[in-house]
Amino acid sequence: MTEDPRALAARLLAKSRYAMPRAQALAHIEARRRRLLAPPAEPEPDLTAPEPLSLALLNAPEKYASDFWTRRSSREKPRPGRPPSGDALGPRHDDFRVVDGDKKD
Repeated sequence: MTEDPRALAARLLAKSRYAMPRAQALAHIEARRRRLLAPPAEPEPDLTAPEPLSLALLNAPEKYASDFWTRRSSREKPRPGRPPSGDALGPRHDDFRVVDGDKKD
């Protein structure tokens, strides 16, 4: 009548292409674990690469500072300021009044 669930599971497992013996699975897990826990291999140094340049800041700090401020002052970027208030407000400001009939101070 009803089939034993263990027999059914064994039959399904036998048909699976991913099934493998327990010893083989444990060996696979151990090999992967060793590979993951092994320290990474050190790359060989590139002997054809040029030497790293010395920092200008360390060699000539005064020259670096003057060059820095020259570059910084040559920017044409407007500085943010406060929003206008009082007499500096334009005529369009009156269009946004909340209270009807309110007059400008």
